[in-house]
Amino acid sequence: MRFCGVCVAIYMLLLGAISAHADQQVTFSATKHERERKIVKALLKKEIREAKTLSKEPVQIDIALADLNHDGTREILAYVRQYPYFCGTEGCWFVIFRQEGRTWRNILQLIIQENVSLSTVSTSDFVDLIVEDKSVWSCRGAKYGFSHKRP
Repeated sequence: MRFCGVCVAIYMLLLGAISAHADQQVTFSATKHERERKIVKALLKKEIREAKTLSKEPVQIDIALADLNHDGTREILAYVRQYPYFCGTEGCWFVIFRQEGRTWRNILQLIIQENVSLSTVSTSDFVDLIVEDKSVWSCRGAKYGFSHKRP
């Protein structure tokens, strides 16, 4: 009887440890982070101008912030919508910008359906990204790239 109590206690501890370290879903906002939204608009100025020639639909930029490399500075994760320039049948633009001094560098650009999570695993000191619950993207060097499919 005592053995089962120990088993239950160990099980509960493991369950707590697993749930405390689960992947974190990225939540984009259409209203928060106005400063970062202006930065993205400036960085995508040429693309936004071109998009406006193709459609009267406004370009929408949803923003999330995350410190992907644990350096104390949050990277800008942007989900950019407007058909047909930024969106198509596979989704819309997902872009990550990393601040380097006074400039911003694009470290990832994908077409996704807005489903992205931050993994508990890191590669080269950057958090791995889980895209559409299907693929893992890791930072190798200066940019993120495809790593592997998820089981």
